Amino acid sequence: MTWICGVDPGHPLVCARRAPGPFRSSVLCAAAALRPDNALPWVELAREHGDSRESARAFCELMYLWARDLLAAKAGAPPERAEAGEVAEVTRAAAASLTAAQIARRAELASEASLAIKQNAGATLAVERMLIGWFHG
Repeated sequence: MTWICGVDPGHPLVCARRAPGPFRSSVLCAAAALRPDNALPWVELAREHGDSRESARAFCELMYLWARDLLAAKAGAPPERAEAGEVAEVTRAAAASLTAAQIARRAELASEASLAIKQNAGATLAVERMLIGWFHG
């Protein structure tokens, strides 16, 4: 697997990519629950995962990987390829509610946010900017 942002593969968010668990599931469910008409949850999610540069970059990496999974689901990949276990339904529902262009834009925003954090942008603000871009980009 290629790491787009150089995050430690042992970080809880990234490590969970190989072994999905409740923590990763809760992060993806929280991201999937975000709606364009209520910015408060975006800010809360950014604060929660932007408390450190490493955490924010791992969150961006997870959002990038999830966007890839969403595209796979959108293209009709079998459920086991699109996402594993407890977040499979959330992934399928999110993929069905978004266009391929919207999903690709989310992946691009995640990559940009990760790069901005690497280049010394404020972690929380970079994550907030990414999430705002999901709906108003």
